[in-house]
Amino acid sequence: MTNRISSFILIVFLYAAVHISCAGFPAGETVQPLPEGKTMLPQQFTGTFRWEGVDETQRVVINIYNVSTVSGTITATGKGTYNTAGVVTIINVKISINTATGFFEMWESNPDRESGFVTGGSHTGAISPDLKRIEAVWTTSDSGARGRLDLTAADPGN
Repeated sequence: MTNRISSFILIVFLYAAVHISCAGFPAGETVQPLPEGKTMLPQQFTGTFRWEGVDETQRVVINIYNVSTVSGTITATGKGTYNTAGVVTIINVKISINTATGFFEMWESNPDRESGFVTGGSHTGAISPDLKRIEAVWTTSDSGARGRLDLTAADPGN
């Protein structure tokens, strides 16, 4: 009986570990390695963010200013804007991309307004092999609230 309970607890623990490690990825999203030598990020991404269970879509623009690649990790910093029903918030962003897997993570900090913008958490997901499409899920550290971020590289001619 004790062995059965121990086995059951181990199975539940392993299932939870796998579920938690994949929780940041959008449903059906697969992470793919980037082509060898492909490390040039577009300078701007545009798209949307929407909290789960909320109909309101926020318009997002991310501008990349600094990019470096060290030991298979692309690191970038820049500024972002979120436009929510006409209220614009400007933030700092830090991005990390694993070139071996295409895993994408972005943190936000220092919003230009005092209230109503959550920065405790991160966006995790994937960037396409051509570095032009990002699909990620924001998870708030404290509450676990989630939202979906969809970005596309902006046309450099605009």
